[in-house]
Amino acid sequence: MDSACHGRVLLVGDGDFSFTVSLLKLSTLQPSQVISSNIETPATIQQHKLASDNMKAIQDLGGLVLLETDARELHTHPIISQYKYARIIFNFPLADRHNIKKNRALLADFFASCASILSEDGQIMVTLCKGQGGTPADNPMRSWHDSWQVVAMATNSGFLLTDVMLFDATKYPEYHSVGFRFQDKSFNTGGGLTHVFERAPLVEVGEAVARTSILCGDVAYSCSSYIADRRKRNLLHEANNPVSLVCRVLKQTVSQNLELDCKDVEDDFLFVKGHRSRAVVNLCQPCAGSSTLTGSSARQLDVDDEGTVEQKTVKEKKEEFNVTLQNKEKLSSNTLAHGIVQDKTTPTERLHEHHDDVSTTFSQLGLILPSEPEAVYSAIKRTPKSCQGADGDSACQEGVHELSGDAEMKSETLEEDPSQRVFHLRTSLLEVAGDLWSHSVADSSSVGTASSVLGTDGSVGQGRGKCVAFTGQCYQPCDVRPGHLPVTHELLMIHGPGGVVERSTLFDSPKDSSCTDGHSSPPNETLATYSSFDKDKLIPDSVLSKVIAACNTSSLCSDWCFEVRPADQTCEVLIESLDSVTDLKTVQLRRQCREDDTEKFDKTVCTVGLLCSADVCGQKCEICLLSLDNIAGAVCSLPNSRLLWSLRDKFTQQFHASGFPHVYQPFSLFPMKLVHDLSFWLKDSEETVDEYELADAVRCVAGDFVVRVQLIDTYQDQESGQRSRCYRLHFLSHDQALPYLTSWKLQSLIRMEVARRMGVTLR
Repeated sequence: MDSACHGRVLLVGDGDFSFTVSLLKLSTLQPSQVISSNIETPATIQQHKLASDNMKAIQDLGGLVLLETDARELHTHPIISQYKYARIIFNFPLADRHNIKKNRALLADFFASCASILSEDGQIMVTLCKGQGGTPADNPMRSWHDSWQVVAMATNSGFLLTDVMLFDATKYPEYHSVGFRFQDKSFNTGGGLTHVFERAPLVEVGEAVARTSILCGDVAYSCSSYIADRRKRNLLHEANNPVSLVCRVLKQTVSQNLELDCKDVEDDFLFVKGHRSRAVVNLCQPCAGSSTLTGSSARQLDVDDEGTVEQKTVKEKKEEFNVTLQNKEKLSSNTLAHGIVQDKTTPTERLHEHHDDVSTTFSQLGLILPSEPEAVYSAIKRTPKSCQGADGDSACQEGVHELSGDAEMKSETLEEDPSQRVFHLRTSLLEVAGDLWSHSVADSSSVGTASSVLGTDGSVGQGRGKCVAFTGQCYQPCDVRPGHLPVTHELLMIHGPGGVVERSTLFDSPKDSSCTDGHSSPPNETLATYSSFDKDKLIPDSVLSKVIAACNTSSLCSDWCFEVRPADQTCEVLIESLDSVTDLKTVQLRRQCREDDTEKFDKTVCTVGLLCSADVCGQKCEICLLSLDNIAGAVCSLPNSRLLWSLRDKFTQQFHASGFPHVYQPFSLFPMKLVHDLSFWLKDSEETVDEYELADAVRCVAGDFVVRVQLIDTYQDQESGQRSRCYRLHFLSHDQALPYLTSWKLQSLIRMEVARRMGVTLR
């Protein structure tokens, strides 16, 4: 326990004055900074004399001693309540050695009392005997029911566990433990743990709003309220957000090697006409003999007149559904108790485990582009409004947000063509790549300047060309599980004909390089040589792929390495806005480990983008699409990409341009994992559930605090024929305090929203 503390310290204990004496002698605290509060007076003459000696020593050292205080009512004490404390210490609390519920209640009331007297950046330190805490730090770890549940008790009052350390009594020479009610027999402090808690905002339960509106100029569009809320925050514009920092580093690296024109993609290309996405990754039906399809082939998915998409019989659909259920992830072996998930992993495993945000398969391109054309967020164009406000938004924003989507559709008349009112939010910048490129060319007085460029044969020659980098938010529905978020940030680079290259040496392989022929490594000694990989699979054979390889010299790649690899044989990218899409490759990040100055690469791989060639507005261009969220999550070792949206200043303060990236320091060592079940009867005419609609209903109510929605059971009543489904909702917050009662309120609101929106009958 670190005895150095800047501020007032309050020690609460059952006659634990000997520890106070040791702490005062070891610390640099000034007089009157320590208050030692005693719950009871000593019971025996011998213990009373010992306590009196310790009290006198505390007073001689400048501390204040209080007797007959209540640890549950510290905030009402006439003296204690007058101060704010930088640290409150409670060693080995005990209410009843035979009633564990009373001990939990003592902790809960103690944390609630501390909430009003602890300073904003203060700490609460609670030392418990071996196994009492109920966290994975205990060795052995007790079952949840047999522990004091210290994390849950603290969470109720807005505190998160930030550290756990071994309590070593030998560090405090004057300290000696005393028994229950000052009995002569001491208790065993061996294996005791000191739990350190800090303040955190409590998760709030707000009003559920299914749909709201966003403004583009003077026109309002109805869309999901979750999407509208996320759109208000553009992480690319937040200076210290990892997404913004990753984007900045990548642009700087590319601009050092190419003539780069950077543009932010805002409202002009946000809304796309039609119900379907024009950028799709097909993971199920690869085209024979080719890994890609052209734009015209993508449009054939909309019709089946020529049999391009095989129709499935009802029996086949049922069989596929049964197979899907069988392949669903098995229920976790973790025990479930009163909505609490007990994590059985060790602290070391939890601190270093890499969650589902990181992929090990090429098929994870589906995380970057939608995997089906229908995966879009609809946007309904409302009757244009006249906004006279100076900022273009404030004049009509308040009135727009009061309308729900349902009321809007019923109240408005469809005088204009409905097809002109129905849009969807762009699913990817690749979906509007053609429009972006033509707009960029139109804005430029010249396509490029004469410069040294890389010829088609790999030689350096003269030519004209340009590279444009577009950044923006993208929106695509997805199910609720780790690693999946419906709002992402992308960097799209389009390299036009000729491809101006400022540094031709970038593409000259060092003579002593161990890379294969055709693979060029940037001239940097710290860059990986890729000698540990299948050399024939690394194909940086184009301008942008070699620029991606050059990013390995950037600060992003101290622990990670960019790779360009051929796409999975089961992947095909369907892009209606582009023509002749070929040469599909994936861009991946692979974690690299250094051991004895020898680089070794482990199996942790994160798919972060794709590369391809395509005709854009009649020009043959190279295209590179990068997911900034995936890159930021990997290089900062985020346990969950939802943290990128954290509202806490403590999160962004961990990251800044100097020395980026920084490894994320967790807010909570063992965040609470809570589960609730949602069961309902389907409509008589329905056999399946719109998973995207279900996911949006959950997000509109609970935001990102539900990290997984898991189908755990299906049932059909033999008499009525009604079908039922049961989903398990997994609640988790990494940066805020999420008590069980709050999660219960959220799941109640989710139930009502699902019933209202989907027309199902709750069970």
